[in-house]
Amino acid sequence: SYHTDKASLYKVWNGGVSFEGAVYDYAHGPQPSSYGYAYTINEFLEPWSILKNGQSSKPTVDYKGHWFKDDRVYINYHLIHDDGSIVSVSESPEIISNENNQKVFNRNFEVAGLPEGYQLVLKTNLSSISSAEDLITQGKWDTENTSTVEFQNNEYVDMAGTLTLANGITNFDVPITVATLADPNSIEVALVEKSNASIGLQLIAKNDCKTCHNTKVKTIGPAYVSVAKKYEDTEDNILMLANKVKMGGRGVWGDELMNAHPGLSDFDIKEMVKYILSLADPVKKEKSEQKEIVRFKSIERNDKDQLIPGAITKVWDIPSVNKMPTAIFKKKPKYAGVLLNYDNLTGTDFQDLVEDFSLVGKGLIKIDEAGEYGFRIWSDDGSILYLHDQKVIDNDGNHGTEFKEETFYLEEGYHPFELQFYQGKGGRFLSLNYKTPGSKTWEVVPAAAIYHESKNQNEIQGSNLPMANAASIPGDQNPLADMHPSFDIHQARPNNFKPKVGGLDFMSDGSVVISTWDPKGPVYLIKNLDAKNSENIQVKEIASGFAEPLGIKVVNDIIYVMQKQELTKLIDHDGDEIIDEYQTLCDDWGVTANFHEFGFGLDYQDGYFYATLATGIMPGGASMKNQHPNRGNVVKISEADGSVEFVASGLRTPNGIGVAYDNELFVADNQGDWLPASKIVHVKKDAWYGSRSVDFEGTANLTETKPVVWLPQDEIGNSPSTPTYLNVGPYKNQMIHGEVTHGGIKRVFVEEIEGNLQGAVFRFMQG
Repeated sequence: SYHTDKASLYKVWNGGVSFEGAVYDYAHGPQPSSYGYAYTINEFLEPWSILKNGQSSKPTVDYKGHWFKDDRVYINYHLIHDDGSIVSVSESPEIISNENNQKVFNRNFEVAGLPEGYQLVLKTNLSSISSAEDLITQGKWDTENTSTVEFQNNEYVDMAGTLTLANGITNFDVPITVATLADPNSIEVALVEKSNASIGLQLIAKNDCKTCHNTKVKTIGPAYVSVAKKYEDTEDNILMLANKVKMGGRGVWGDELMNAHPGLSDFDIKEMVKYILSLADPVKKEKSEQKEIVRFKSIERNDKDQLIPGAITKVWDIPSVNKMPTAIFKKKPKYAGVLLNYDNLTGTDFQDLVEDFSLVGKGLIKIDEAGEYGFRIWSDDGSILYLHDQKVIDNDGNHGTEFKEETFYLEEGYHPFELQFYQGKGGRFLSLNYKTPGSKTWEVVPAAAIYHESKNQNEIQGSNLPMANAASIPGDQNPLADMHPSFDIHQARPNNFKPKVGGLDFMSDGSVVISTWDPKGPVYLIKNLDAKNSENIQVKEIASGFAEPLGIKVVNDIIYVMQKQELTKLIDHDGDEIIDEYQTLCDDWGVTANFHEFGFGLDYQDGYFYATLATGIMPGGASMKNQHPNRGNVVKISEADGSVEFVASGLRTPNGIGVAYDNELFVADNQGDWLPASKIVHVKKDAWYGSRSVDFEGTANLTETKPVVWLPQDEIGNSPSTPTYLNVGPYKNQMIHGEVTHGGIKRVFVEEIEGNLQGAVFRFMQG
């Protein structure tokens, strides 16, 4: 791994990366980190110097991205001398094997543009090698210092020195012998070497786990074998339990409090959890794996019964119970209405429903693709799921937030379900999740998959639900819950392709490119969008590895992607539509390790790209202290040379930027600190939009530039997306934007009054 801003090696290690963070496991706070044993940790953050006439100077580093070629990766950067001369370096790192079958860290440098009389020097260190003579290079290596380390009764050499490079190709080969003990992120090698026990068990032994837990006997907390019986050994459960260990809490195993362990590394906690889950009875596990999967046929529907989004949901008051009070479901409910889905309902979602109540939801689940579906109910307290009137998951009883899950084979079509839930005392939680065929991750069963038939509407007439996400029924003086009647809807993807779109734009031939919010960070090319059968639409992954790519733009059929840390130009050198070179056009803005510092949107106008930089936010929503001064800005980036200008400031979470009304730029900013509601703002040079979290004192006397429209919280907009134009029929020169939380698409009517833009916002397409 490398420090790209310094063109400097960071670490060579044998282990892996713990991929944690918002895009990987939905955790707000952590970022990916390395784990394992390091072979070398670089000691020189600014390793490059240029010699001219015996005088050494530090060059300016301009990182240029990376290129995949001949089964290797090439890391490209420019080193700019203070006289303006530019030295181009392309470095390819790889682990190879020599003739003795020994692993070698091979660094291949290709240098160009070094003027005559100049020398390019790299300062580096090598760790735990057998001998200085093992190093092989065509360049000039000068050892500056050495030291001897002892490991497992053998002596090894650590050394530092300089490598002098000339124009052309230079190999630098360092044999890899043992892992150093110097890595602060690695597990203690000595501890691992002392015993044949698993890493997880050794970590348990060296921490405070034994204070509250025993392998087979319940003490203060549950026995490890009890935990192993309760939770299947899956990646989801490992992440969930590791989070419980880190955050602490109570409720699942009784009222005893489990202390939080914020000082333990995520890697260590996961290894401990993996060991605990491995204690399950392998015979019972094998039997459970052999269990036959229940198959359900879809129902035949009468097309006269119109489908309406959401599930019929009824609520009753109940006495104190310790299991599902099914008898009361025959009585008239206290409340009734429609919930669009059961999306991680917590205390605030239930609003006035605090304790001693029961809820039943009934409807149809729409299955687009036949296959094996995992279903999971999380609840605090009891919950039961029925499919086709058959009890399939039983999570009944008084307990804290925990889940039960099962897997079924479902045909394509509609499947009737009933979800029962009751709340006793204490915390409230309900969530209905599923895992679709081929997916490795669980998701809330989306509102797009839950319906009820119009013939069942009479069950809820004259009633309502007190819950925050209760749906209104179209026709009862409520807004449209479907497509706007002026437009037709066309599905532009195959059924089995459900991307979380971060950016979207068109190629000149009408095909679409999208960037996606996905752990892999991919970009897709979508062709044949006009196909009558959506299964004939072609989807091709053309690039990957982007860090939260939340904007994409096509200029002259060249694709540009906005990432968290840079604007990247995508180049296909061989014409196979697979991107070979990821060229950094600009990375001249500040990014810290805060999870919330997204780079949003991407638009283009007159030779310049425009994007926005979100501020740092702490888990829970408060602004981070000591913000980087570039955050909360609109950035303007030159297509020609990648230079950047910060044109406006004072934004919090500017979810998108787009060219819209009168060919002007607009930004959607998200409510939170300093922002009582979300808003659409008109981008003006040097404007300040009200957030003081980045520079509290420096913004004290600034005049806030008011928005074009406010989006009242919980009424029409909580998280607006990119504003764009709407130029058809009666809506000419108006704007639309999506809405993450409230749902649907909103229309913004704009007018100019005395040089300022103002307007009004309308629901446009709901659902």
